[in-house]
Amino acid sequence: MGLSRWADERWQRRGSSPRRPDLTPVPIVVERALPVAAPAEVALGVLADPASAAFQVSEPGAFGFVVPGTPAGAVGERRVVVVPDPWSHALLGAVSDVVEVVRGRRVVVVPRAAGRPLRRTFAAEPTGPDSCVLRIALDAHAPAAGVGLMHETLAPELEHALAAVAHHLGDGPPPAPPREGVVLRNIRRDDEHRAWRAAAAPRVTVTVHATVVVPAPALRVWLAVTDARHDHWWQPDPDAVAFTVPGTPPGRPGELRCVVRHGGGGLEATLAETLAVDEGEAFVTRDRGFFSGVRTTWLEPVAGGTRVTREAVLDLLDGSPATQAHETASLHQGLDALARHLTP
Repeated sequence: MGLSRWADERWQRRGSSPRRPDLTPVPIVVERALPVAAPAEVALGVLADPASAAFQVSEPGAFGFVVPGTPAGAVGERRVVVVPDPWSHALLGAVSDVVEVVRGRRVVVVPRAAGRPLRRTFAAEPTGPDSCVLRIALDAHAPAAGVGLMHETLAPELEHALAAVAHHLGDGPPPAPPREGVVLRNIRRDDEHRAWRAAAAPRVTVTVHATVVVPAPALRVWLAVTDARHDHWWQPDPDAVAFTVPGTPPGRPGELRCVVRHGGGGLEATLAETLAVDEGEAFVTRDRGFFSGVRTTWLEPVAGGTRVTREAVLDLLDGSPATQAHETASLHQGLDALARHLTP
């Protein structure tokens, strides 16, 4: 007998046990509000701005930005909020879209992760020319048995965000760290255990490389390979979008390069950091995901064009020939795209 069938029959024999949690999805709304001494349009502009994640999110080092090319502050805006993983060098990016805007009154944002989205509404209700009530509401579906825990987990985060915005506007003290509910404590504990398991797991350092000769002068090739907008060439998703994170120096050490692509968890944002630049000759980036990877691109003028070599040094759990072949194919895919882009 299969395990799932055995479990179903066991529950049927026991009937409606009080210990069995009710997993029926039900609507849930978690909402918090705060009076603020600022005009509604100004206060909402701060509350709904993804850049405000730097002080709204309780995790230190968080930041947010609008994806270049999408309409900032309007329906269709795509935004990314990045939170550093506390147990690794990883930067975790969450992608969401603005789906409703009422100027100066309301902004509605929906995450693009897989599963049931947690819809977030930012609102401002004027109470005078220089005052308003700011409001954040989260609505989604959750198992009936978990509604209380959802409120316990999410409400302190909303209170912290509102207090942070009020402080930013000069109305009130800096917020205290949000209190941790049992759910958030369990999530942090599980994340810490996962991080320790990942650190203890045997890693294999895999080095792969690929080369192509491009019929173009070295300067033109250099400008193409250092442009973060072309990082989608190395991605399996044909709809991936790549760019330099706003506020970081394009093509220079310290640049953050972001790729937004479809993955197993829905729409995902992955980031890499530019480590070193040898102008016109070499360019080095480091992946900022859970698994470390350093990617170097070299250029060499040759007869008929420019030789481009790309090398990736990756710490992986699987160093099998199949994995190495997959990573090498990814390099060839990007170099082939580069050659097509620069071939007359």
